[in-house]
Amino acid sequence: MGIFSWLFKSTPLQPDMIHPVFGAIQMTLDNDDGTKFWETIEYSKTPKGTVGFFFDAPATGPSDAQVAQWHHIYENYETIFAGIEALIRNELRNYGIEDQFSQLEWSGVGLSNDGSMDSLWNLSFETPDGAILTVNFDQGVPGAVTFDT
Repeated sequence: MGIFSWLFKSTPLQPDMIHPVFGAIQMTLDNDDGTKFWETIEYSKTPKGTVGFFFDAPATGPSDAQVAQWHHIYENYETIFAGIEALIRNELRNYGIEDQFSQLEWSGVGLSNDGSMDSLWNLSFETPDGAILTVNFDQGVPGAVTFDT
């Protein structure tokens, strides 16, 4: 190994916490309200997809309400997905890739700050090309859909 390879080798991210539900998570940002932005270092394998978690929480980590929210989303995924399928298909149609609908993979959950389904939260899906489609929920209702390539 050359000196430059040694100096610039990447080091794996170290978790700030190993959470019993979310696994290895890391604080990445300080928010203006004193909370931290947390994200999973490694995505969690579930029968419904390999999912990453993103959420604002205190330095002590996710709340019991956020854990309960994740369980609710996971247990009701099919119903939630059925309620957003038309939005997802429409967004894919807007980008000319509706044929990729059947190949979408569930890739992320942005939990609400308070763990409530009535607050802001989101679900993300990845296309075969690596683009991320995110459906945002507010007051329990799906709304804005974003598409990031």
